[in-house]
Amino acid sequence: MRSIGRFLTGFIFGGLVGLGMTLILTPHSGEENRTYVVKYVDHVKEEVQMAMLEKRAELEQELAHLRQPQTP
Repeated sequence: MRSIGRFLTGFIFGGLVGLGMTLILTPHSGEENRTYVVKYVDHVKEEVQMAMLEKRAELEQELAHLRQPQTP
């Protein structure tokens, strides 16, 4: 569990650094950057929600399997 937390921390930190560098080095206007950031954040939120729903379904299936009575 600890490795997953470290991975997610690194992933988020890397994304923020990449976003910051993009904003600093981009030749686009501020409005274009804001539009890009809003779209990117919405996209990431959708992906995280999809991953969460998939993992939840997987865990619920595993829990249901574990709750079934064991026959010798």
